[in-house]
Amino acid sequence: MEYFDVLDGKRNFMNKVLPRGTKLNLGEFNQGCEVYIILHNNSILITQRCELKSHPLMWEVPGGCTVSGETTLDTAVREINEEVGLNIDRNQFKLIGTEMYKSQFVDIYMVKLDKINIADLKLQPEEVKQAKIVSFTKLEEMIKNNQIVTCTKNDYLSIKTKLI
Repeated sequence: MEYFDVLDGKRNFMNKVLPRGTKLNLGEFNQGCEVYIILHNNSILITQRCELKSHPLMWEVPGGCTVSGETTLDTAVREINEEVGLNIDRNQFKLIGTEMYKSQFVDIYMVKLDKINIADLKLQPEEVKQAKIVSFTKLEEMIKNNQIVTCTKNDYLSIKTKLI
């Protein structure tokens, strides 16, 4: 079972750890991350959620919830490896913003890579159904067509000028 650290509204640790899935009380928060992997041709890696998760078959950028003892950078490195099988050096991650989604601080990271071969990715089947690389124009079209998870959509619209 995974556990997460509980934070207050100023992002201070409250010396409280809860099992994942536990409902937080008013004034309690957890944290997570999203990672925008940007390729040299100004395209972006997105993943499709598996059928068994909330928001089934919708698209998002990789990321997830921080487990107890992790920083959001630790989470970003781990989630990219778990979800799509990429081992990216932590020094390549750049924090470009923080957004609030429900009771979670979401740190938004960007990684710039030269290329990704989709066929070489190792997708985590309980998390990711498929992955693809899309242009920013295509991503915005998918947002308009309600194909993107709300958190990713809101975060993208907030930080998109920092991605190029």
